[in-house]
Amino acid sequence: MIKYKKLICISFFILCFSIFVKAQNIAGVEANLSSLKNNLMRNSARLDSLKAVLDIRAKRINDEKKKPDPDKSLIVSLMSGSANLANEIESTQNTIALLEKNIEYAKEELNKIYSSKIDSLSALEKSGAYKGNKEELKSLILFYTEKKLLVTPKIALLSFHPDKILGIDLKKASSPEERKLYEEYIKSALSEVNDRLNNLSESLDETARIISLEKKTNKFLEETEFDYDITPRSTSQQLQPANANQYGSVITEDASKVRASYEQNASEYGMLLSQLNFKPVDPKIKWIDPGKGKNSIGNLSEYNELLKEVKKRLLEYKLILTHKLNSVK
Repeated sequence: MIKYKKLICISFFILCFSIFVKAQNIAGVEANLSSLKNNLMRNSARLDSLKAVLDIRAKRINDEKKKPDPDKSLIVSLMSGSANLANEIESTQNTIALLEKNIEYAKEELNKIYSSKIDSLSALEKSGAYKGNKEELKSLILFYTEKKLLVTPKIALLSFHPDKILGIDLKKASSPEERKLYEEYIKSALSEVNDRLNNLSESLDETARIISLEKKTNKFLEETEFDYDITPRSTSQQLQPANANQYGSVITEDASKVRASYEQNASEYGMLLSQLNFKPVDPKIKWIDPGKGKNSIGNLSEYNELLKEVKKRLLEYKLILTHKLNSVK
């Protein structure tokens, strides 16, 4: 029994040290992502400016050409300057493309780090070895879950459009070669669906965790009338993220960014839902129809309901694809 307690104690300290080290790594990657985003904003603004100047030059050239006696030297000068601008625009576009790629890489890295952090904190919570403020530990799990939502990869649409795939009947193939080709289409479509379902399940877990933790945290604060100016103590201080030095900031930090993130994701899921729109969407489900651009998401609970609806449609589509493949066996 004593050896078991020692083992638990050692595991607890190893886990705390691991969490502390990861916190240092997070700050560096987050700073890199922030720098990349700022750089992207500057280059995007520069690109807009260059394009505006190029449009003005193009208009001046056209206007000059329409004159009864155009100034050829001016036209040559303007065209020469336009060529230089075009080169600058191309260079800036290449820079933007590279920055966007590096931003996605940084987001993927942070997504993995946040996932590891959440797993470590959740394991610490379940172990029962943590002697600090349990509600504070829950708030940290919430904090990093929200952080993870900010770097969730973009939702890819289905490249094999459901309408076309559903129209395939393997039994009516005109030849073995045609049937084999159609089978490959359906298998590829099924692989895509499985990939989207895996990503969707992870997103559902994250939003469900956030909703649950927010409810528990709010209930705790209401019951205890917690003072937000109190600073966490002892071991729990090692668990605090670098940019959340007060308990209150852990809960509220990045709230507007989290909302913007799930609203953007909701728009992308709306496009995916539109692809899977085999039957009318339940009016209770809030989603952004790409064709109408309305019925937007109001809160995280509505976003969670949207994810559930998309998952249900994907599962239905998967069942149909599987049935098509099995029908010729």
